[in-house]
Order: sequence, then C-alpha cells, then structure tokens
Amino acid sequence: MAFFSEKLRDYLRDEYLPYRDEFVESFEPWVGNVRRDYMKEWKSLLFPFKDSALRATIYDAMGRALGKKFRLYDLRAFYASYMSLKGMPGQIIDLLQGRVPSREFQVLARRYLAVNIRELREIYDRAGLTVLS
Repeated sequence: MAFFSEKLRDYLRDEYLPYRDEFVESFEPWVGNVRRDYMKEWKSLLFPFKDSALRATIYDAMGRALGKKFRLYDLRAFYASYMSLKGMPGQIIDLLQGRVPSREFQVLARRYLAVNIRELREIYDRAGLTVLS
C-alpha cells in the first residue's frame, strides 16, 4: 500500500507508465523464452526489472547526485523514525512499510485495525508525510 501526491500520480501516469509499457513490450519475447510460467506476473509488476538492476541504478544516481552512497535500508529506517516522530502509530508504520503481508491486510483491517483505508490516508495526510508536493 502506498499513498502519493497528485504530482507523483501525474508523473507515473504521463512519464513512467508509458516507459514501463515500452520496456515490457520490448523484453517480453526474452522473458517468455526463459520463464513462460512467470510471464503474467512479470507483465503486471509496477517495476518489471531485476532487483539488482534497480539497486545498481539507485546507487549510481546516489553517487552522481550526492557524491556518496548509503544503504537503502537506512532510508527505510529513517522514514519509519520520521513517521513515528510525526505521531504515526507503530501498527500503521508497519502496514505502510510492508511488514504486514497484503494477504493478511483484510484480516487485520476487519478484526484489529481501528481504521479503514480512507481513514488511514487521512492519518497519513495529517502527519504531513509527502514525498512530492
């Protein structure tokens, strides 16, 4: 689950998704030759790239933009701390950071979580947690 700004939504729709569709179309024959059973899942991924390639690209961009690199886990840990300092409950931080598997979310939401998706978004917005504004 992720919440993002209208600006990020527009970027994903107008810039990234057309690029992603071209990528999927151009590499579909190779992926299909290697793992036909994986093809449907691969085509549905938001980021249909190898994790190692994504990490290498991110680390390269870090080096060029910052002149140094840090572990991606450090960014995740920082954001969890930031959410906590903004008053976000620990259970919601775990949910937003993917520590609650999506298949378990419905059970969690029905039985244990005192908020629904709309209220969760309101909590997120009230905390002022935005990536792009």
